[in-house]
Amino acid sequence: MNNINATTNAPNGYTVSQNKFISIIYSYISGSSTLFDSWLRYVLDNSQHMDADLRRKSAIIFLYGSTDIFSHENKIDAYIERAKELNLEYLNSYIELINDFIKSGIEMYSLFTKEEQIYIHSRRTELVHGFFGGRLQTLNNPNNPIQMPLVIEKKFFPKEKINKDDYNIAISNIHENESWIEFEDALIDKWLLDDGKFNKYIRNFHDYKNDIHKSIYSGVPIKMD
Repeated sequence: MNNINATTNAPNGYTVSQNKFISIIYSYISGSSTLFDSWLRYVLDNSQHMDADLRRKSAIIFLYGSTDIFSHENKIDAYIERAKELNLEYLNSYIELINDFIKSGIEMYSLFTKEEQIYIHSRRTELVHGFFGGRLQTLNNPNNPIQMPLVIEKKFFPKEKINKDDYNIAISNIHENESWIEFEDALIDKWLLDDGKFNKYIRNFHDYKNDIHKSIYSGVPIKMD
């Protein structure tokens, strides 16, 4: 039996199945928008009025937060097929936006060395959970490796296992060789000075996000320049 005809029409004219799928796609857009609104605006503001420490902290949280969506790369083809099954092909333009974010984000994240990615993980955990937040795992389970997202040769590994000694040595090396302020400033420069697709995407999304929110339930495809 056709899934579309078998469901009850919702108030907006879509079936329940269609609304559920639109909501799934919308959740990606909404989640990205929340991440952007919460942190990216501080990173992109490099005026003299912007608090430099807030900008560095926001950059770390934004970069790490971006990795949450990377592991969904293998769902894109299934989403395109599901959109076809539900006669919602207009959503393909939104799915393509999600795909662009994932692929360009992984490519951008590959700019960072393994040591730099370890630092981002450690610093983000400290900022969000406090000083001991990133250390309780080590204290409570001293023999277990640390699991963290890692991009290696432009491939994303959501729970890569890092030996704790290697993890701690990487952090120590960074603090011994330069101040964390200089290191974080260099990370931001490496990211924002890159001419890859990710930076174009995040700036365009920031400008278009209101249109995307309004149009995703309207049946109108979206296209960003």
